[in-house]
Amino acid sequence: MPPSEFELIFANADEQRFHNALKQASQAYLHAKQDHVYAGKADLIAIVTLFAIALLSYLPTLFTSSTLVYVSAYFIFVLLIMLLNVIGQHDACHNTLFKTRWKNRVFGRFVTLPLGLEPEFWRTRHVHYHHHYANIEHYDLDTEENGVFRQTPFQKWRPFMKYQHIYWPFVASLSLTWIALVFDWSDRTGKTRLKTQKVLEGKLGWSLFLASKLGH
Repeated sequence: MPPSEFELIFANADEQRFHNALKQASQAYLHAKQDHVYAGKADLIAIVTLFAIALLSYLPTLFTSSTLVYVSAYFIFVLLIMLLNVIGQHDACHNTLFKTRWKNRVFGRFVTLPLGLEPEFWRTRHVHYHHHYANIEHYDLDTEENGVFRQTPFQKWRPFMKYQHIYWPFVASLSLTWIALVFDWSDRTGKTRLKTQKVLEGKLGWSLFLASKLGH
């Protein structure tokens, strides 16, 4: 039955007790260690340093006439921005990089700007669908059938897919561009399930979305 007609409901008798016990044990462990789930000073220093180096590495692309310098500087810049998204934006979208939500949102918008991604759509897809329904067909949006990869046994198989373990890195390297050019606009125009989440609503939402795209 399609997701639009049926919502998953989990029996929460035993699972809920386990979930609560796990949360309590985790909190007790952190309390005993005088620790927390947020980034520490060393983590934040590393992230700020990487961001500064990334910006500095971008400067030569604006002034050089050398193709080698331009390509090298731009490659380093993109590589560092990707690293910042992996080690920083992922935590920020879970609100665990900084203790205040707005700081996580601002950070996410800055580090996704060079990649052309809309952080609010990515966060919603990742947190509300991937983590809630990890690897569940029709619910985890990361496993949607795409005609290039067969990600579950229930998706259509095509002969070339027996080589997907070989061509996966190449396709994955283009995935962020696809997200920026296709997924973001599909989400923005209400063509996907994200329309039920009411992300970036109204004129303010559209303005923020378009400003980020123009900024990129």
